[in-house]
Amino acid sequence: MRLRGFYLRGSSNELSDMHLEFKDEESSPLNVAVLHGKNGSGKSYILSSIARAWSSSVLTGGSTDLPYVADLLRIDYEHGNEICSVHIRRGHMEKSSTLAKVADLSVGDNPYIKNGIVYYSGDRSSVSRSTVRGGVLLEESVASAFPIIYDLHMRDIRDSVILVDDWDRGLDIESSKNMYSHLCRHALSKGNQLILSSSSIPAEYIPSRSVLTLNGRTDPIQRSMGLLSEAQESKDSARKLQ
Repeated sequence: MRLRGFYLRGSSNELSDMHLEFKDEESSPLNVAVLHGKNGSGKSYILSSIARAWSSSVLTGGSTDLPYVADLLRIDYEHGNEICSVHIRRGHMEKSSTLAKVADLSVGDNPYIKNGIVYYSGDRSSVSRSTVRGGVLLEESVASAFPIIYDLHMRDIRDSVILVDDWDRGLDIESSKNMYSHLCRHALSKGNQLILSSSSIPAEYIPSRSVLTLNGRTDPIQRSMGLLSEAQESKDSARKLQ
């Protein structure tokens, strides 16, 4: 399974529209894509939206009601010769039977995932921030990289989309290069697609064709929270006038 595109229509909420194609010049899905942009440009929102929409459409008992931050979200996937999409309209998701049909998940002694989404969020370091011995704090680079490397080696992940938010956080130049090589090698060897995000300027070892730059500072979540705050302030002012 491959991610092909992410589309956001948010004009009625004063959110900037987004149109991202995870494809090369020949319209084939990229094996590796790196989302680059300043803080607030929407990188984390995009990855978390992809992960949440997939789990809600596939997992048993998944909710079809998601946080309403845009008029429309559409996420396109490619599976074999078939294209399937997930649509979220004003927070309500239209379930895709195609995704549910192809996903293959297992937990327990032999955890594996095939044709799915694996998401490592930016707050993953909180899980491994301290060690067992004396509660010594781990370095940020170790705390950020360890959960990903450990999980990738513990689970058999194949033909899936692996999302890593803020992938190079806390890493120096040489460590970043090694981490990038390790992620690519591990992901691509099992037919996965790797989607990374970072606010750092892409290093020379990352092919320019793999970099998708987000311009501006239009994080939908931040903008949505701002709108909610404005609405609450207006409501409070109205009460005071009564």
